Amino acid sequence: MPIETISVDKWIYNLLNTDATLQALLSGGVPIYNVEVPQATSDPYVVLSMYTSLDANANDGQRIFTMNQYQVVTIGKNNGFLPLQAIADRCDFLMVKTPSISYLSTYIGHFMRESIIQTQNRDEDDTWYNLGGIYRAMAHSLV
Repeated sequence: MPIETISVDKWIYNLLNTDATLQALLSGGVPIYNVEVPQATSDPYVVLSMYTSLDANANDGQRIFTMNQYQVVTIGKNNGFLPLQAIADRCDFLMVKTPSISYLSTYIGHFMRESIIQTQNRDEDDTWYNLGGIYRAMAHSLV
């Protein structure tokens, strides 16, 4: 995995974890996870994960930049989408309103939301609701 995707992962995780408004909406419990959610985690919580990545290369094969796509989803059970909306809206605001930055030797371009995620799943006992978005940004190594 190139340095760009690791840097973007850490940047999104830190962005969401350090926002006081988002933490208040999540009851101050820092329930933000990068891909893997521990069993018995109380809801609601936010999961971020890289969705896909596409490299742009020069004719000599040198990577110029990477287009990273991430999904950021708020998940809760049995109460529908409405209780998740304020959390998902805050995540969306943070993702699209944060300017381009340099972080951990990587330039990370401005994120844009490409699509909305609004799904529900049923297991044996519960209905799980997922509300969020898929975001894309360009990144390239500064080293």
